[in-house]
Amino acid sequence: MTTPEEGRPHRRLADLAWAAPLAVVLQALVTLVVVGLGPEPRVADAGGEIFEAHLFSTLHEPRDRVALVAWLLAAAAVVALVVWAVPRIPRGPVRVGAESVAAVAAVGVAVAAVLWAAPPAAGLEPWTPRLHVWELAAGTVVVVATLGILLAGPAWLRWAGSAVLVLVSLAFLAPALVQTPTSIVEPYHAAYTLDELMAPAVGQLPLVGYFPQYVNLLGYPVAPLLRTWPGDALAITLGWVLLLQVLCLAGAVLVGAIAGGRRVVPVVLLVVTAPVVFATAGGYYPASYLAAVPLRTVLPVLTIVVTLLLFARRPVVGTAALVRRTAVVGALAGTAALNNPDHGFAVVAAAGGSILLLLPTWRERGLAAAAGLLGAVLPFVAYALATALAGGAEWSRLLLFSQMFGTIGYGNVAMDAFGNHVGVVAFFAAATAVGALLVVRRRDDPAWRTRGLALLLCGGWSLLTLPYYMGRSMPSQLLFGYAVQVGLVCAALVPVVLHVAAGLRSRTVRPTPAIGGSLVLALLALGAVVGSLGGAPTPTASLDRVRAGAGVQPWAYDLGAVEAALADPANTDVRELDEQGRLGQVLSSPSLVELTTGVPSVLVTNHPGYLAIALDMLRLQCEAARQRDETAVIMPTWVAVGLVSVEECGGAFEVADTYREVAPGLALVPVVGND
Repeated sequence: MTTPEEGRPHRRLADLAWAAPLAVVLQALVTLVVVGLGPEPRVADAGGEIFEAHLFSTLHEPRDRVALVAWLLAAAAVVALVVWAVPRIPRGPVRVGAESVAAVAAVGVAVAAVLWAAPPAAGLEPWTPRLHVWELAAGTVVVVATLGILLAGPAWLRWAGSAVLVLVSLAFLAPALVQTPTSIVEPYHAAYTLDELMAPAVGQLPLVGYFPQYVNLLGYPVAPLLRTWPGDALAITLGWVLLLQVLCLAGAVLVGAIAGGRRVVPVVLLVVTAPVVFATAGGYYPASYLAAVPLRTVLPVLTIVVTLLLFARRPVVGTAALVRRTAVVGALAGTAALNNPDHGFAVVAAAGGSILLLLPTWRERGLAAAAGLLGAVLPFVAYALATALAGGAEWSRLLLFSQMFGTIGYGNVAMDAFGNHVGVVAFFAAATAVGALLVVRRRDDPAWRTRGLALLLCGGWSLLTLPYYMGRSMPSQLLFGYAVQVGLVCAALVPVVLHVAAGLRSRTVRPTPAIGGSLVLALLALGAVVGSLGGAPTPTASLDRVRAGAGVQPWAYDLGAVEAALADPANTDVRELDEQGRLGQVLSSPSLVELTTGVPSVLVTNHPGYLAIALDMLRLQCEAARQRDETAVIMPTWVAVGLVSVEECGGAFEVADTYREVAPGLALVPVVGND
């Protein structure tokens, strides 16, 4: 007979199993209500901070902000309901009925969200992902079979199955990650991201006259190599990106290994691999979108790994150890925030909140908060001191692009009332809620504490990065922006699913509708992720791409145009300015142009396109030009014609209706006062 004390963990697990169904139903409900009843989006008015030619792409979408708040509150509400409301439901037919309704409703919503395929907006067809029914079914079968083998299969079958999973994962992943200068999968966005990695090598210091969109720090380690071998700048930078991608994905796999041991690594490798190589109709996949894999995510993932290593299984002994460990986590999280505020500040909050929830006393929480905050601030202080001699970092510009896309609304797309986003948000919210409950309720059990902390860190960070999805709310943004997060949460989920399934098999866990529903939801989530591998480029296709080397380089035209302009007999004055060091350029990937041709970049961001979109960006460019020594600047004609739109540009450049073209589409614009 089970004593009340012995039965408490079983009751708590039965109560906790409500979290996933509640998260799915609540997130779907609040999204439907907010989008259905919230204020309508509107196109931006003329006379603002966006050029009129781009007003059609600028949308004020207040519903997205309301939805974000509602999503976070719904995640907190799930925890509150499991703690206070669910235990008060009387056991018996009423509870069984309520659990059954919640479980069935949640599974129905989850399946619909995963398979939802709204018609893509015009022009976005090549970027829009879609998971087919057969992929979901096949992926779920693979997951169930794999978990069954791990739980009950003979040793030889477990080894064979693990080997197959590892080989399949690496066969798809390795060739998909490899990109050479002539085999870049997605050259358009690569022009933006790779320039930011090259910028420090040409003296363009982030936040010191140069304002990146994606990364502030990751270009520094590779700068010495780029300066030493400028002719191989593109190959070196792509190699650096590949190394960062491997670190990011290896970190995600390590999360699963820490939480579940070595036996789950093959499954975790599969669920981490599949989402980053899930290709759209145009053949693009998240690993080809370098901004997300790895630039925004590698440092947060490494922060999560270190937090788990320091706090999951190792007991904190003494004040010094607690302060030391939280300071280390804070410093890593602060570095991630400095590198990319959108995803970095989220990991500061996720790691800090998780540690505070894990610690048992208020004294320890106070010490941890102080040490962690100090650690998080240190990278900013260090960067301010390091850049002081170069003019100092302009901290007011740290969120420049967040404001451009968020506050101003450039590129926004109205959110749908239902779709894939509901499933992804519910997945993150459920992981966060379950993780928080496990951390608090099973604090004294090292194994459960580790699993809970992994779920809380991964789910919490993923949930807190959702502001990036706000505004530009479309399936492509969801896939390309959150593939790493989805794989990371799956990595933390696999050990929990395996343990619950083992408990059901051994009858140490009593089956209930809520436990069954939660297990089905978890298997559906893992099955959808594994099934997405069906849409990945085949290993043969990836290898053929690399071998063919027929891809268009991101900056082929601008590089050739500058070289042609300098060689043109009609451009004697341009050559003289170049020889005197008085010629600058504002072109696509200006850092690579400088490394290749020697013509200095004077561009204040990663691409001149932003100078023709945002008036404030053009204003920054003109202010920067007044502080440099160049006499003339080569820039696209479509940038030059916009100079008249900003008053500050009249004091920096010679504003005219037409400019002399030194190459097709490139104008030579004199700088005022630098003759």
